[in-house]
Amino acid sequence: MEEWQKEISDGRRFQFGKNWTSFVNNSSVDELLSGSLLENLDIDKLVGDSILDIGCGSGIFSGIFFKKGRNVTSLDFDPKCVQVTKKLKKKLISTSAKNSWIIKRKSILDPSIEKLGQFDIVFSWGVLHHTGNMKLAINNSCALVRKSGHLVISIYNDQGWKSSSWLRIKQIYNANFLSRYAVILCFFPTFFLPILLTRILKRKNLRNPRGMHIWFDFLDWLGGLPFEVSSPSDIILDVEKNGFKCISFNSVGKKMGCNEFVFKKN
Repeated sequence: MEEWQKEISDGRRFQFGKNWTSFVNNSSVDELLSGSLLENLDIDKLVGDSILDIGCGSGIFSGIFFKKGRNVTSLDFDPKCVQVTKKLKKKLISTSAKNSWIIKRKSILDPSIEKLGQFDIVFSWGVLHHTGNMKLAINNSCALVRKSGHLVISIYNDQGWKSSSWLRIKQIYNANFLSRYAVILCFFPTFFLPILLTRILKRKNLRNPRGMHIWFDFLDWLGGLPFEVSSPSDIILDVEKNGFKCISFNSVGKKMGCNEFVFKKN
């Protein structure tokens, strides 16, 4: 067994796959694929048939790409994510489909990752900062993009001391069973409840733009460990060192959340 495969049992790591499985098991296929997909980044306009989805999670984005006729390869470190993505694939695949959908359990940090080959579009949405080595994850992702291809990523924004505080909270959440529920109870009235009440009063959907119910998104945020952040300028600098040019960028400013990037390989 590879070292990266053993790490999934590390109690200090948030069980993203377990959270995604709970979400998918409580959602219909239509609900799963109803989220708006990167509207601001115009990913549908990017040329190329092959897409690599790094950290596919529930398989939502992979499923949308597949429905749009792309050839998709989905990767995830967590076996539960691989399992739930395969479950989604069974619901979407048809004998008339001309495009392919390959699902693999693999870490972007795996030294043999380049054996996958190169793709027209390498996509990783809110994932690389959860690998435990974001810089290496970004560099490995860059190597998987073919010439004139695109890298599409979103990375947590660096908020200085606020980000450091959230890292400590996530560490407490993942420490043990009791601390996990203590963190949930602490942030439920101040963090989750206002969002829930606002959406109910405004009659808004209880799912965020990527399709996840706000409850599972709440747990994902509180527990999401490993956790790294970066300023937009540092991300652009690191990726452009790998022979890319940033062609699209959406910033969250000084807020919590992810900055969104599209890079084109020279």
